[in-house]
Amino acid sequence: MDVNHAVLAVGYGIEDGVPYWLIKNSWGADWGDKGYFKMEMGKNMCGIATCASYPVVA
Repeated sequence: MDVNHAVLAVGYGIEDGVPYWLIKNSWGADWGDKGYFKMEMGKNMCGIATCASYPVVA
Protein backbone atom coordinates (compact mmCIF):
# COMPACT_ATOMS: atom_id res chain seq x y z
CA MET A 1 0.00 0.00 0.00
CA ASP A 2 1.35 3.43 -0.96
CA VAL A 3 0.90 5.75 2.03
CA ASN A 4 0.91 9.40 0.94
CA HIS A 5 -1.00 11.30 3.63
CA ALA A 6 -0.39 12.05 7.31
CA VAL A 7 -3.05 12.18 10.05
CA LEU A 8 -2.96 12.32 13.85
CA ALA A 9 -4.60 9.78 16.17
CA VAL A 10 -6.04 11.86 19.01
CA GLY A 11 -8.32 9.42 20.82
CA TYR A 12 -10.24 6.18 20.77
CA GLY A 13 -13.56 4.74 21.81
CA ILE A 14 -16.23 2.12 21.17
CA GLU A 15 -19.40 2.83 19.21
CA ASP A 16 -22.09 0.15 18.76
CA GLY A 17 -19.58 -2.44 20.01
CA VAL A 18 -16.96 -1.48 17.42
CA PRO A 19 -13.63 -0.07 18.68
CA TYR A 20 -12.36 2.95 16.75
CA TRP A 21 -9.55 5.48 16.56
CA LEU A 22 -10.48 9.19 16.54
CA ILE A 23 -8.35 10.73 13.81
CA LYS A 24 -7.58 14.39 13.06
CA ASN A 25 -7.09 15.01 9.37
CA SER A 26 -4.79 17.71 8.00
CA TRP A 27 -7.33 19.02 5.47
CA GLY A 28 -8.96 21.48 7.89
CA ALA A 29 -12.19 21.83 9.83
CA ASP A 30 -14.42 21.89 6.73
CA TRP A 31 -13.63 18.22 6.09
CA GLY A 32 -15.36 15.30 7.88
CA ASP A 33 -16.69 16.00 11.38
CA LYS A 34 -14.99 19.39 11.96
CA GLY A 35 -11.75 17.92 10.61
CA TYR A 36 -12.01 14.61 12.51
CA PHE A 37 -13.21 11.11 11.65
CA LYS A 38 -13.52 7.68 13.26
CA MET A 39 -11.66 4.66 11.87
CA GLU A 40 -12.23 1.07 12.98
CA MET A 41 -9.36 -0.39 15.05
CA GLY A 42 -7.51 -3.54 14.07
CA LYS A 43 -8.24 -3.42 10.32
CA ASN A 44 -5.31 -1.26 9.06
CA MET A 45 -7.89 0.63 7.01
CA CYS A 46 -6.28 3.09 4.57
CA GLY A 47 -2.88 1.88 5.81
CA ILE A 48 -3.34 3.65 9.17
CA ALA A 49 -0.91 1.22 10.87
CA THR A 50 1.47 0.79 7.93
CA CYS A 51 3.72 3.75 8.65
CA ALA A 52 3.00 4.86 12.22
CA SER A 53 5.46 7.19 13.95
CA TYR A 54 5.79 9.07 17.22
CA PRO A 55 8.18 11.67 18.66
CA VAL A 56 10.82 10.91 21.26
CA VAL A 57 11.60 13.83 23.55
CA ALA A 58 14.98 13.67 25.22
